[in-house]
Amino acid sequence: MALIKQFGCGGCHLIPRIADAKGTVGLPLLHVGTRSYLAGFISNSPENMALWIQNPQKALPADAVPQMNVTLQDSRDITPFLYTLK
Repeated sequence: MALIKQFGCGGCHLIPRIADAKGTVGLPLLHVGTRSYLAGFISNSPENMALWIQNPQKALPADAVPQMNVTLQDSRDITPFLYTLK
């Protein structure tokens, strides 16, 4: 949760259980842990989610999610929290 705050994810996304994460630019992350696909195109798995968080442009070129310079380890630490959002 601290990393999500650190990287400012709530500026764009509504994220349950994260104070002030009420963004409306990006999709709400409600139930992201149960979705079949990320961004409607990428199979939702822990590996894919971590890669998406680390480098969204590599995962889906021309996507609107900005590069936030999230390290691979940070993305792997954020992913388990997102999977609790069911």
